[in-house]
Amino acid sequence: MRKIRDRCAYLEEIDEKYLPFANKIKDLAQGFQEKAIVTLIEKYLNFEGAK
Repeated sequence: MRKIRDRCAYLEEIDEKYLPFANKIKDLAQGFQEKAIVTLIEKYLNFEGAK
């Protein structure tokens, strides 16, 4: 989970548009909610793939 939080910090640094996504993932990582993290990322990937 630490690596996930680290990657979220990186996303926050590269562009402000990632703040809401990174914050949500960090919150889930803090609570060790692995399945919720995977679900959120899959939804995001499916949404991006639809564009």
